[in-house]
Amino acid sequence: MIKFVSSLFGSKECERPTNESDIRKYAENALSGLGVYATNSLSDDWPKWEKKMEEDLGYLEVQAQKFSSPHLYTQAGNGWGLFAIWYRRKKDDKTIPLRRGISLLERALGIDPDFEKAKIALGSILVERQQVRDLNRALLLLNSIQNKSGQTQELISKAKRWLGDIDFDQSFDYTNLQLLPLNALREELKKCRALIRNLIKDKNLDKMRPVLEHMYRLAVLHDAATYVVLHGDYFIDKNKDRAWDKKLQKIVNSINKFSYSSNGAIPSGEGYLSKNDNKNFQLVFGETSKVFLPAKLL
Repeated sequence: MIKFVSSLFGSKECERPTNESDIRKYAENALSGLGVYATNSLSDDWPKWEKKMEEDLGYLEVQAQKFSSPHLYTQAGNGWGLFAIWYRRKKDDKTIPLRRGISLLERALGIDPDFEKAKIALGSILVERQQVRDLNRALLLLNSIQNKSGQTQELISKAKRWLGDIDFDQSFDYTNLQLLPLNALREELKKCRALIRNLIKDKNLDKMRPVLEHMYRLAVLHDAATYVVLHGDYFIDKNKDRAWDKKLQKIVNSINKFSYSSNGAIPSGEGYLSKNDNKNFQLVFGETSKVFLPAKLL
């Protein structure tokens, strides 16, 4: 087996880390979206990196057992989930690495039943990966987490939507909605669209109204946040980031004042809403000649 540090950071061979803290740091770097395995998964020599990742994940498993560490078991389990994405092509079997990842995450929870990182990682695999999907089990895990992050809430929403358990929260808290990255906003839109389809089948236009008003406010936040990502050098200049965050927060604080009837249609296309969404707005609220561009709020 090649040296652990060598396989993560280059060809220079050096001693492997000997304590859990250093191993966790190395694994965190290697398995990040900007790490060596993600960035080399589409390179010409990807089979070499595939082998290295398998070896390093095997090493992580050994160290997790040695230290009886829920952290290392979680990193290894999550790593096998990522391996199935990065190094298993369309016709390749993804079930074996995913089940291996599930087994390791279960070991993490066997050591610490309340370990939230393991619950989120396992819940994510059980929701997102069709080959091993178990939505009811995922919901049990994710709902047991006390302080639910944006990612956790998104996974719960997705699992419930796929189970057909879709409800509308009349007192939706926009201040706790994660704007960036945009995943949570997009999941909320999918849930709203599913609700709208059901209400159209039932010919219940009155109940469509609050859902569409919610979608409109989400579109304002999404299109403003998208502008920040595309044109604001977001995540690059921390000083600018703080300024953009303040501007976005100002929009969030006043979001309830925005509506299709008052502000006009938000154009479809590259933004949040589709042509079909705007047809539903016209169906319920009537046509409007006004056009509203959320990016101008910035």
